[in-house]
Amino acid sequence: MKLRFAFAASGEGLMKNRHFGDAEKYLIYEQSENGLICTGEMENRNKELPHGVKNKAEVIAGDLAKKDIQVVVSRQFGKNISRINHFFIPVIVQQDDPQAASEVLFKHLHWLEDAWNHKKEDGYKLFLIEQGILKVPVKKL
Repeated sequence: MKLRFAFAASGEGLMKNRHFGDAEKYLIYEQSENGLICTGEMENRNKELPHGVKNKAEVIAGDLAKKDIQVVVSRQFGKNISRINHFFIPVIVQQDDPQAASEVLFKHLHWLEDAWNHKKEDGYKLFLIEQGILKVPVKKL
């Protein structure tokens, strides 16, 4: 199975240091043999809803599920991470440039594939990727 990713991005296509649900759009990446390839984008039609609102997480999750997304990538997440980690693998990266972040993710792809294939009852763990990779539990609301 090839993973599909949604990168939280600004209107200019950069990854800003704000919550996943506040992104202006999501850049859609697909796994290929040679890396992650950007195949399109999706507007975040719920970016104006307040932080932590349950239906914001549900609507965004529904939109991403329609795109067959497995991994959500951002510079940070808010408390709704405890809702979306039941459907998607959340990943925090340090890069502003989505292409640079995709290269780092591709290097650690085996960790994400393993997580997707072995989902736990309490959802997926949060991946923090800097120089290496760290997998931590998501706090419940």
